[in-house]
Amino acid sequence: MKKILLSISIIILSFSLTLQTDAAWEKEMESFKKQDQQSPPQQGQILFVGSSTFTLWKTMQEDMPEIPLINRGFGGSKVTDLIEHFDTVIAPYHPKQIVIYEGDNDIASGISPEKILENYKQLLQKIRTLYPEIPVTVISVKPCESRKDKLIAMAVLNDMLNVWASQTENLYYLNTFNITLNAEGSPIPEYFLKDKLHLNDLGYKAWARKISKHLQSID
Repeated sequence: MKKILLSISIIILSFSLTLQTDAAWEKEMESFKKQDQQSPPQQGQILFVGSSTFTLWKTMQEDMPEIPLINRGFGGSKVTDLIEHFDTVIAPYHPKQIVIYEGDNDIASGISPEKILENYKQLLQKIRTLYPEIPVTVISVKPCESRKDKLIAMAVLNDMLNVWASQTENLYYLNTFNITLNAEGSPIPEYFLKDKLHLNDLGYKAWARKISKHLQSID
């Protein structure tokens, strides 16, 4: 009887966590859908998807005026959230390129680099079912003071993403890791908000220069 009750409890907990995950992004997904209805995005833009590092980049288009883009970042997301909400944040847009920033929250949540890479591979497989040949760029996980204890895991993940991309057709790894580090190997305070986690305008501009150059080179 105890085993049956335990099994039921596990099922209920699993279902509850699923509902919580869906509810967490419900408002964001509805907002994206509403934006698309009110102003349908043009096909052939470069799609940026990922976590709050993209969500908070409000000047993304202004910082990269030469890049026609659409930003569908949603804060707090992990790679699995992109898979879960693929039909809302990736499928509708018919982009000419996709740029992904994920892994930051994954590492902070205790997910191993190996598992994150596995999730990334599942995401790419899903992308390829719709867009078999378009370039996909994975941006390296950024170092930051608030997650300095995670720097080793971040570096391991970045190395794994780099190797994976080098072995995969039309997949690119863009190393922005060192852009926000000083000569001592510490995050540059002037590039971050007060939370010491997210980039500020100066940090985004530094990113924009490298990202724009990369995207134009593979266009």
